[in-house]
Amino acid sequence: MAQIVVLGPNGARTTANNVARPTDPIGPDGKPESELSRLLRGAIPGREGFKNGQQVGIVTQDYEGDSPGFQPNEFRVTAAGELEEVEPPKAKFTTKEEMARRYPYLDARLVDVLLEAYTVSQDMDQALADMRANPLMEVVYPGIRDTATGVLRMTEVEYLSSVDTMSSYLRDYNLNPSEFSEDIVAAITGDVSPDEFGDRLEMGYEGIVNNIPEVKAAYLENFGIDFPDEAIFAMFVSPKVGKNILEGNIRASQILAEAEVAGMGMVNVAFAQSLARQGLTQTQAKEVFQTTAAVAPGLMGAAAAQGRQLTEEQFIGSRLGEAEDIQLVQRISAQQASKSAVELGAAKTQTGEVTGLVEQ
Repeated sequence: MAQIVVLGPNGARTTANNVARPTDPIGPDGKPESELSRLLRGAIPGREGFKNGQQVGIVTQDYEGDSPGFQPNEFRVTAAGELEEVEPPKAKFTTKEEMARRYPYLDARLVDVLLEAYTVSQDMDQALADMRANPLMEVVYPGIRDTATGVLRMTEVEYLSSVDTMSSYLRDYNLNPSEFSEDIVAAITGDVSPDEFGDRLEMGYEGIVNNIPEVKAAYLENFGIDFPDEAIFAMFVSPKVGKNILEGNIRASQILAEAEVAGMGMVNVAFAQSLARQGLTQTQAKEVFQTTAAVAPGLMGAAAAQGRQLTEEQFIGSRLGEAEDIQLVQRISAQQASKSAVELGAAKTQTGEVTGLVEQ
């Protein structure tokens, strides 16, 4: 039973009981008719204006449960006997936020897929099945699906747990897991369990560790590179990582050699390795270092005169496309050019006359 708020002409409101009581007048169907039904028929004297009125809510004090035939807005009766609308409670989270909280292990892109699937089916089990059939699953969780059968090898939680465990085993040997992401995916694709992955690392290390001194000596003799033990092990664990390490160190050595030829003593091994990781080749390094040696000293002096600071590293960065370094060099160059133009324009002759352009 509830008192229903009815909207009449010119915004007028009234209330009426929506449940027929035995004492109510008999309606057209021969049964007791509720006050609300009579009001909407225009059968209550003095309230005919509410005929076919709009039911806009309920009065909270009389609300005793869900009753059919009214909208969810609520009102309360004030001390003055007037109706005051109660603002409906607002959801704390959006549907997408709620879904992300319920499935925190899902990538945001998969949450979108799940939400779209649920919007269509209105069934969470079906929505999850649709999400797992989506090709995006292989993008977010590489190797999770058996391409031969189309079946998932594991759940999303199991996948993340496997990756985390394998990453932990790699860290035990001071190896950066991010460098071995493809090897982890290969292990998952090959149905290698995390524990088996750890066992293989242990067996591999035991077989390699005794030979590390000889291997290090070979690389030092052939390439002039003194690899740490971790790098030697990493190269045996993953051929791709080994290739990247070897090529990166050789390139860093080449970059370092070009820096020495150009007289760039500030380029140390760490900086050369950083440049190598950015993809700088020996040819590019030669051009960059020669330009830096020729131009940077003048610009650094101009920067100091302007109250700015410019380092050789920043000038090199500007040559390699670093946005902040480019802007700094451009500002210094522009101010220097402006100053030079003013000085040249305001030159005086031997008789003291000012010639040329003068800054206005």
